[in-house]
Amino acid sequence: MPWKFWSTPESIASETPSIMAIVETVAAVGAYWYYAIHFENYAPLIISVAIAPLVLLRSDDSITLGVRWFLAFEAIFPVRAAYPQRLVRTLYHYVPVARRFSDVASFIAMSALAALPAVVLTILTSHRSSLLATSVLFIVYLGITCGMFFFVPAFLIRVTATARHIRKGIECLPANFRRLVFCTSPSELPEIVPGLSATRSELNLRRFWYFWYFVGRKPTGLAWRILGPIAALIIYPPAWLFRFTMKSTVWFWWPIAYLGADRNESRRPELFHWRRRHSLRAKVTYFLAALSIASFLVTNIALAPDLLTGNPLLVVYGYFFLIDWTALYPWQMLSLCMAVISLVILFRMDNLGGEYEYAKTHDSDYLTTVERKFVALEFVVRVRSIFWVLYIVIVGSHIALYLNYRQCLITPAPKVQLWATELYGNRTPPLCSEYRF
Repeated sequence: MPWKFWSTPESIASETPSIMAIVETVAAVGAYWYYAIHFENYAPLIISVAIAPLVLLRSDDSITLGVRWFLAFEAIFPVRAAYPQRLVRTLYHYVPVARRFSDVASFIAMSALAALPAVVLTILTSHRSSLLATSVLFIVYLGITCGMFFFVPAFLIRVTATARHIRKGIECLPANFRRLVFCTSPSELPEIVPGLSATRSELNLRRFWYFWYFVGRKPTGLAWRILGPIAALIIYPPAWLFRFTMKSTVWFWWPIAYLGADRNESRRPELFHWRRRHSLRAKVTYFLAALSIASFLVTNIALAPDLLTGNPLLVVYGYFFLIDWTALYPWQMLSLCMAVISLVILFRMDNLGGEYEYAKTHDSDYLTTVERKFVALEFVVRVRSIFWVLYIVIVGSHIALYLNYRQCLITPAPKVQLWATELYGNRTPPLCSEYRF
């Protein structure tokens, strides 16, 4: 399918990749990991991973339910800007009757009027520091106000609607992941609640600005004209930041989404068998796997000092007890696991190829069982692919550390060097005595 530079609602629905969506994803991962490593604060990464299911586990049913609930909430607290008589009524009933806040924008306007005397007093006293502090407090106060009436209800609605349809959400996770990471670019308008842009909600960003423009031109719409842009700047940038944050969790959720995606390759068993058994890539993969296992056995068993007398069992498998498994580093274990899985795929694929040919010609009822075995084997192939990506990341990080050591460019964070020592052992590049940056 043709790629797009900027995404559109139609391209997202059809899962058409967007160049800027991928650029934003790379930027999000880089920004959050840079912050975590440089400042040694990993709370944003953990929190991002924890709240990502709000986006990844949504389904059509949860979106419909969330929109219905939020529209009901909006009917109770309409956003439409108050005219002066509504503002006076809201101010009059603010303390004794909280339920009289029938207009959220009135409450924001009331908050501005409540803080106005302090701002005027500060200006008259001509203390610039006090003016700055008062302005900051006023903006924070507006932010808390909008958070109470928008973000908190929207968050609770998202959580509850997702939990109500969690099973369908799990089924939709791979598709949601692809749309978020590869298809949704920064040009897409944010939504406080998924699906709200398709409704006539006054918190639909397009409708919000449309209403602000026409209502603000009326003589009675002055408050909305002034406070509308402020409210939009408080409400919608956090929604953009939320989507940016969700994209930063691709490193954690990609393996889960990849394993749960549809098994497309096993739907064509003959082609699947040829690719994983007889193709040149398959033959090279199995040769490298056998070479990795052989080098591991030679290094850890054949060169052991007590090779001839140290086998505690009567069978050859006892030699595995001669290996000091605790001395192996993660990159070694990962390489060994990939090699073992590759040989498992080889023998299993060879066996399933014979079963499939037999079932096609002699037992059609058994054909369905063989096809299910192909699906299970594709899952194993994907597990190996995840290990391979992780291995590439580990090797690439080692290369980056080594080049950084040779050029003495950037001072590694203390925890980075500690992780490298635990991961690479005596292969860890040393530190320079002095760095350029």
